[in-house]
Amino acid sequence: MLRKPSRSLRKPPVWNGTTFGLLTRWVLAGGIATTIFAAPALAEPVTLTTRDGTYSIVGELVEVTDKAFTIRSSVGSMTVARDTVTCDGADCPDGTAPTPQTTIAGDRALGVDLIPTLISRLAASTGGKATVLKTIDNGLLVEVSGGDLPQTAAIKIVPSTSSDGIAALLDGTAELALSDRRALTREVRAAQNLGLGDLRSEAQEQIIALDGLLFITHPRNPVRSLTTADAAAIYAGKITNWSQVGGSDLPIELYASTPDLGSADVLDALVMHPADLAVSPAAAILGSDRVVAETVAGDPAAIGYTRIGNEGAARPLAIRGSCNILTQPTAFTVKTEEYPLTRQLYIYRSKTPLSPIGDAFSRFLSSDAAQNDVASAGFIDQSIASATLDQQGMRIASAMLVETDPAQQQELRGMMDMLLAAERLSATFRYETGTDLLNARALADLDRLAALLSTDAYSGKEVLFLGFTDTVGDAALNRDLSLKRAEQIIATLLAEYPEVADNVRLTAVGLGEISSLACNDTDPGRAINRRVETWVRDFAR
Repeated sequence: MLRKPSRSLRKPPVWNGTTFGLLTRWVLAGGIATTIFAAPALAEPVTLTTRDGTYSIVGELVEVTDKAFTIRSSVGSMTVARDTVTCDGADCPDGTAPTPQTTIAGDRALGVDLIPTLISRLAASTGGKATVLKTIDNGLLVEVSGGDLPQTAAIKIVPSTSSDGIAALLDGTAELALSDRRALTREVRAAQNLGLGDLRSEAQEQIIALDGLLFITHPRNPVRSLTTADAAAIYAGKITNWSQVGGSDLPIELYASTPDLGSADVLDALVMHPADLAVSPAAAILGSDRVVAETVAGDPAAIGYTRIGNEGAARPLAIRGSCNILTQPTAFTVKTEEYPLTRQLYIYRSKTPLSPIGDAFSRFLSSDAAQNDVASAGFIDQSIASATLDQQGMRIASAMLVETDPAQQQELRGMMDMLLAAERLSATFRYETGTDLLNARALADLDRLAALLSTDAYSGKEVLFLGFTDTVGDAALNRDLSLKRAEQIIATLLAEYPEVADNVRLTAVGLGEISSLACNDTDPGRAINRRVETWVRDFAR
């Protein structure tokens, strides 16, 4: 586990017995003798940090030898071995700390919770190691070395915001930018004007993880679902009693996580900001998703939120659309992008060639090992999962209740008959808005799907690509469009991976407007419904 330097030791220490004990243990660990005496006010301070990042001390650098630093602080003077610490400050000698070969800047949740873990896994996967050297500019400096890595290199991680990360990419102070949203049109244009390429191109935009937010209540709370508008009004303090959303006559107790956690960012981005609302100051702020879940599970009046997978004993709430379609918050519905409170997390680069370590890290992000760490860090990985028709029960029930046209009800029953013995894969293909071009997520899933279908586990199976549309336009034309798009997925798959056809049978089916996954009265809902799903069943010869 990565540990940040102790805050108390990053400031000039106060003279007391506890401080003396800490300093003595730190210095003796380096094997260097120490003399403590009163010192004048600090001038041009430097920071010495142990190589494992555990402790830091700030003071005036008074002597440097080949083997040791002598530093004078407000509690005295000490000498430490150079190979046990890094030195940060204007008076530090050149070469004390490695110069970063690449800088990764942007979204705080990714920069703090995920990227250091992935760098460590990259190093380990090549037989090398990663060492956190020190905090630097509110971030980390990580040294990677050994194994098959191109060279010993340092990676600087600067957690901030998505906008800051992309701005750093554009001004050249970062080689890779982390973002919890897709690059904005103005950012794409700015990159093009600077000659940095197209940020939304497949070569420069990479999805590294998925994220989903769920609302949770006490297990005995009778409320089972909320609209996103309800949730926003609850957290803004406009809905204050459970009876206002179909529950008991009980005042709602709000629980939220600290603003620096990723789940708080997702709440703001996907729920509060679209409603032009802010979280009420009456919300009790707790330290982590785990604490929120534990607290909510013990309070019958409570509501909280966490990332999907962190709900513990609390009850997750489904999200209800205006047409009463319910979507359960699961890793599978996030992977299929049908759960409304889902977002993709990106890393961007310019068209300028990356440094060797930056290139190695960028390529590593798509590996199975990286995706395993994505899941363990509390995000949702992009590996392809499966679900039986039984596990799609909520989706089927919602479709049957919403569909009122007798002809489409008959088509829906025909779809159920076709899929009775099939299982759905999470690879679900969608397009860039207003185009026939697959979006970045779909292109990545196409590669993963090809690898999966080439395995012995799928040999002899039939893979059904089911095309669906929204309800805008003529139903017959929509059915034709859905078939065309399903056929396009097969053609694209075989153009890149023709060997897949030797292992499985590929079939395209156009189903048009039936089986909506979201309400068609909003742009986001229509976008969810325009899709090609992937199902697998035994092939009867």
